[in-house]
Amino acid sequence: MLAIRKITAGHGGLSVDDVPAPKEARGSDVLVKVEAAGICGTDLLIYKWGDFAKRMKLPTIIGHEISGVVEQVGSDVKGLRPGMRVSLESHLPCGVCYTCRRGWAQCVSSYALSRRRL
Repeated sequence: MLAIRKITAGHGGLSVDDVPAPKEARGSDVLVKVEAAGICGTDLLIYKWGDFAKRMKLPTIIGHEISGVVEQVGSDVKGLRPGMRVSLESHLPCGVCYTCRRGWAQCVSSYALSRRRL
């Protein structure tokens, strides 16, 4: 699969690479065939190597706002099945701060990005 990766520290350092795609969905995994992906402020911070980005392990695939079609679901996944059209934004909120407790997890100022290192 083609992926945009941050491969070196500092400003820039992006590469478009052909990387192996995951072969099977296990547990809570959902494999999605990406049909569209967006570039957002988080990706720009990674490109510019802002403070947030300096905590990342390189190389890493960037871009976390996607839409596509579910190809496989792991055995623990409920409510999704192959063929469903989905969109996702993959921040992992803490669940305990003020904004998370109010149901505004997308507004959390401290979060992690879910990325499978390939």
